[in-house]
Amino acid sequence: LDARQWHAVTGQTPEEAAGWGWVEAIHPEDREATQAAWTHAVATETPYQVEHRLRQADGGYRRMTARATPVRDADGAVAEWVGIHTDIEEQTAAAMALAASEARFRTLFDALDDVVLVYPIGTDGPEPFLAFNQAAVATYGWTADELRTKTVADIMAPGAVDVASALTELRRTRRSTFDSTHITRDGTRLAMSTNARLVEYDGRLCVVALCRDDSDRRQFRRQLARSNRQLESAVADRTAQLEAFAEDLKILHGITTAEHPSPEARFEAYLQAGCQMFELPIGILSATPLDPATGERLYRIEAVVSPDPALEPGLTVPIGEAFCDAVVETGATVTYADAIAEAPDHPACVSRGLRAFIGTPVLVDAEVVGTLNFVSPEARPGGFSASERDLIEVMGQAVGRRIEADRATDAERDARERYRTIVETVDSGVIVVDADLRVIMSNPSARTFLGLSEPGGGEGETDHMADRWPMIDADGQPVTPEALPESEVMRTGTPVRGVIQGVTPPGEP
Repeated sequence: LDARQWHAVTGQTPEEAAGWGWVEAIHPEDREATQAAWTHAVATETPYQVEHRLRQADGGYRRMTARATPVRDADGAVAEWVGIHTDIEEQTAAAMALAASEARFRTLFDALDDVVLVYPIGTDGPEPFLAFNQAAVATYGWTADELRTKTVADIMAPGAVDVASALTELRRTRRSTFDSTHITRDGTRLAMSTNARLVEYDGRLCVVALCRDDSDRRQFRRQLARSNRQLESAVADRTAQLEAFAEDLKILHGITTAEHPSPEARFEAYLQAGCQMFELPIGILSATPLDPATGERLYRIEAVVSPDPALEPGLTVPIGEAFCDAVVETGATVTYADAIAEAPDHPACVSRGLRAFIGTPVLVDAEVVGTLNFVSPEARPGGFSASERDLIEVMGQAVGRRIEADRATDAERDARERYRTIVETVDSGVIVVDADLRVIMSNPSARTFLGLSEPGGGEGETDHMADRWPMIDADGQPVTPEALPESEVMRTGTPVRGVIQGVTPPGEP
């Protein structure tokens, strides 16, 4: 191993990486495969290649491809191994995202009952199919491998359509609808109506053809028109959802950045906004602590907006009586369009008559501490959109960050109060000064000893030590401000103890 480079990447010292020690930098789930691959390469004196996650100096892991090749001496014996680690984290993530996207596309693609064909247009005419769905394989009778070798001319019955003329019209209009007769592998003739478009696909000019059995033309036309309307409606709905989502984010940002008289007022503002955004009458911010007596998970209302007065802060029930049991169990957003259909035996549905629900976990320091949820006694036939799921998750994250900030503020305030309580009661004089030796806090003893100004609540004192009280050392010699212990502490960042010095108050020895 190149010790310096290995240390720079993994943080391991040469001693830690010695022998098999370097394997400790491999992710535990990948170590066995890595050791096996390296052992095999060394035993067989063959090139070594493995993909694993390598721990970085900061403690995180990145996916790497490790390759090594034996270098032989003049006698053919392995003298050393030369290898390299290549960071493939981004490529792997991109490949996984692309594979997921392609899988989703293929699922939708193959879900269509109509034949879909995609083929490029070359200089000599149509080229073999680039893509097709399962309906095409089932309709024409060729295997997928066989169909990839075919062109559109191979599935057209002789004389059924002038392919060259159809392509000319398609180039002119970018889209075209025409009737033709297709032929299957066994010679069966199919009356088909084709809707074709010219598109860019994989960087090439291609035809996307949607082919449907035309035995009932009028039914086909009605279904096609209906599909177009649904598509336009879906696009319009999605556009409206995104516009509403953007507006809702502005509202949430305003609540997050605005000043509120109390944390409870801020959370109530979130709940009021959420009830309007989701069009649900009840909004609840809950805590989900453990019962100290039984160890069971509880559901406690922290803030609520509801027309039902029985729902109020402090109300505590077992978590199983609230729809949020699924949120806490999964650690993810949960929705019920109608609990009667989806969770008919749930106590929240049976006892409280609640039906529509959307809830998300509230995390503080990566731990689920509660839930943010909105419910209604009325079902929601249309369910909840992806935008609404995104919205409540953004809201839940904002609430979690606010709780973290409030806890930090409370802890700081408590620490200050404890500190002040202690220093106010000791006999020793305690003062706090800034870098310019201005007194910013003092206790009663210090004010008595030094004649400091009254603090006005303990904050905002303006006495300047060096100007008001000339300092002398143990021998009675003046001490400059730069030589004061306070200045040395500021300068070095280390404590100074046991220094004897005198203060000369105005008008006194």
